[in-house]
Amino acid sequence: MNFGVFLKDNLFRMNINCIIIDDDPLATKVLQELIEKVSYLNLIRTYPSAQEAIFKKEEILQDIDLIFLDVEMPGMTGIEFLSAFEKHPFVIIVSSKKNYAIDAFEFEVTDYLTKPISLPRFLKATDRILNLMQEKQKIDTETAEDIFLKTDKGIIRLDSDDIFYIEALENYIKVFTEGKTYVVHHTLKSIIGKLPQQYIRIHRSYIVNANRINQIQNNIVVVVIDNERKVIPMGKAYQKDFFAKLNIL
Repeated sequence: MNFGVFLKDNLFRMNINCIIIDDDPLATKVLQELIEKVSYLNLIRTYPSAQEAIFKKEEILQDIDLIFLDVEMPGMTGIEFLSAFEKHPFVIIVSSKKNYAIDAFEFEVTDYLTKPISLPRFLKATDRILNLMQEKQKIDTETAEDIFLKTDKGIIRLDSDDIFYIEALENYIKVFTEGKTYVVHHTLKSIIGKLPQQYIRIHRSYIVNANRINQIQNNIVVVVIDNERKVIPMGKAYQKDFFAKLNIL
């Protein structure tokens, strides 16, 4: 796949990674079909129980933006699932009963859908999530103009576009800028949520600043630093999310 060179401006479109947690296969199928109708929803996985999903708690916190969650499930209810989180992604409750709404909203769920779900009602709920995420992205962009790196020589301030890419080295990271490379005691996982929106993880060992990408070809990303072409591998597991975040014409 070769996308050549693309423009920096208007680089991103919103993409919402979601999961379904529901013990009813038919209800899960209906939700899958509804999700497929919404361009900005990206279904990552379905779970047949909250018990199974809770073992993936860290992955959910790191990779998922939205949970479609049933309430009445054997072993662990949806409410019990939410109580295991101090902070969770956006949640839309999907239930055949209305009487759990009060309990659900105590856990700050975004919406509560009762089965059967109509497409207009589904779109109303997901559009609300989209608007909330766009507002959050706007706030993050406005407040994340500077990046501060804590190095062994003190704290360094960089503009949000000064970094070209970041490479993992066990418990350290190498931060590549024009004319200077910094080594910082961090992991990629610990910093990805603190970086501006244009920084995207493309490999287990690399984060790239999409505004600095010169070319994408096959399974590599190319950036040019100090007139030198740097080739960065793209991991297969990260490709779908990466391309979903680019505004490719």
